Formats: sequence, structure tokens, C-alpha cells
Amino acid sequence: RKIRQEIKLEKNKEAELIRINQLANLHLQEMQEQYILYLVKEERLQPYIVKERLQQLKLEELLNVNAKAQFITVEIREYDDSIKLEELSFQMLCREIAKEQEGTYLFNDPSYTKMVQFLQLLDSETSTRTTQLVERIQQSITKYLKVDTVIGIGNVVSDLTEYRTGFISSLFAWSQSQLGTRSQVIDQTITREEVFFFSPDIEKKVTNAIEYADMHSFKENLHSILGGKKNHSVSSFSFSANHLLFLLGSQAKKYDIE
Repeated sequence: RKIRQEIKLEKNKEAELIRINQLANLHLQEMQEQYILYLVKEERLQPYIVKERLQQLKLEELLNVNAKAQFITVEIREYDDSIKLEELSFQMLCREIAKEQEGTYLFNDPSYTKMVQFLQLLDSETSTRTTQLVERIQQSITKYLKVDTVIGIGNVVSDLTEYRTGFISSLFAWSQSQLGTRSQVIDQTITREEVFFFSPDIEKKVTNAIEYADMHSFKENLHSILGGKKNHSVSSFSFSANHLLFLLGSQAKKYDIE
């Protein structure tokens, strides 16, 4: 009886330790997702702070200067609007897929419950990992959730400072999808000229105009971004518009404005 009681007590301790570790891992995963979202949405990143934070969150992989990164936006579309799909199931399934893939992370904006983003580290731009990951996502969601997926594949980027550009390019690719419930994959690469038209200098001018409440300067810069060049491609215009919306969102968040 005494041995049995000791064994039972030991098992209870082990079960509690496992539960605590699971909670700790879940909390770490949530913090990792929140910080990756911060990296792709904030316009001004302090390198030394980012490095320290990534190390704390066990995301040192993202500091590898030799690794390239690619963002993939995944949206689910229901066959029948009257059937409410559990978005939580979609997010949990995507998390499991991300765990299976080395160098792959998942994050999402809480405002868009039917959409998640994958961040995948690549050894080279010609890697087939992206194709394999997209196929895995589509097959799993179709099999287990019985819904269609729309997937946008972003540009390959090579540095943390380009993460926002890579993220927006995946959203842009997704935005080129056709309406309706039909699974689609859009890999629409944006040229370097289109990506870097929204320069850091213009971004700084817009931010300063907002912070100093200079409406005249703000309008001038807005015109130079969206209406200054008549030979803009649709891709360039859409990319710049998305970039501008991200910047405005960052400013609103900075000053706690809804």
C-alpha cells in the first residue's frame, strides 16, 4: 500500500510537470506568433532590441543572415455561408502543419479569423519547400475541414528588414484571387522596382507628417505615392497602397487609436 501510494504520488507529480510544460510551450508559441506579426507590421525596428527579443523567444533562426524567407497567406472559403466553420480548427490544423516543417512558423492577425500566414525559411530561392508546403496545406484542409483554400505566395526576401515587404507581397498575391469557393494558388512575384518604390525616405516623410499634424505635407506625400506617376502598374499601385495602410495602422496603434 505504501509503495502504491508513493507511485501514485510520483505519477501525479509527473502529470503536473507535463501540464506545466505544455502551458509554457503554448504561451511561448503565442508570444512567438505575436512578435512575428509585430515584425511584419511595424515600420521602425531597432536591430539590437529585435535581436535580443528573438533570442528570448527562441527564434534565433530568423537572425541567420544566410537564410532567405518567404511568406504564404492562406484563406479558407466555405461552400455554404449558412455553415459556420470553426476558425479555431483551421488555425490549430495550420499550427500542426507548421510544426512538422523545419524552419516554418505560423502567425495571424486576430482581425482576420479565416486567414493565417506562414513564414518559411529557405536555403535558396529555387527551393521546392514552398511547393511542398502549399500542397500539404491544401490537402490537409480539404481532407479534414472540407473547405477550399486560397493561397497567396509572396516574394522571397533576404533580411529581417524586408519581412514587411515579403508579407505584403503575399497579401497582394492573395488579393489577385478570383471570387467564389474554388481552391486557388497565386504566385505572382512583384518586381524589385515595384517593391522598392515605397522607399524608407517616403515612409519617414509620411510618418513625420502624421506625427506633426502637417496635413499639407501628408497630402503631398500621399499624392507622390499613389498619384504621382501615371505609368504605375496595377501591382505597383496596389503594393504601395497596402504599404501605406500598414504604416497608418502602425501609427494608430502607437497612439492607442482604434
